[in-house]
Amino acid sequence: MAEDTGGIQELEGLLQRIVIHLNKHVKCRLAKKGLSQSRFWVINNLTADQPLTMGDLQKRLDLSSATLTGLVDGLAENDLVYRWRDDNDRRVVFLALTPASASLRSEINQYRCELLRTALSGQQIDFDSLNAALNIVLSHLKLYCAKLKDGSKTANDCQGRTKP
Repeated sequence: MAEDTGGIQELEGLLQRIVIHLNKHVKCRLAKKGLSQSRFWVINNLTADQPLTMGDLQKRLDLSSATLTGLVDGLAENDLVYRWRDDNDRRVVFLALTPASASLRSEINQYRCELLRTALSGQQIDFDSLNAALNIVLSHLKLYCAKLKDGSKTANDCQGRTKP
């Protein structure tokens, strides 16, 4: 199959603009709740019933430990995350959502879906096919970036970091 550079560039641009547009409107909703988008993305990657370590969350969000610590500090001060140390290894810090943040996360994600639902009402879109295609894009992108992590120089570009 021939490479469709124009189509790939269009896909990338469209995905970027969709995310920017959603985030722009969600930012206003979050501000009314006293929450930044960065803190929301931390909340959105946690659950109430399956604690995640700071290290795992740092990898998932690709943030520096200092940045993540600052975000989590603010969330903990506002009682939006539970934070505790492992009894066997005090270096390991676990995080989980509080009931308030779980509810907030659900509310914001429902709002995001409602924005899409309202914007697309009346459109003839096969969401099963669209979602399947986007899942293929995501899974192949993850596989490609995982291969890059294995040592090629380009791996650092995929990770957003460079090694000395």
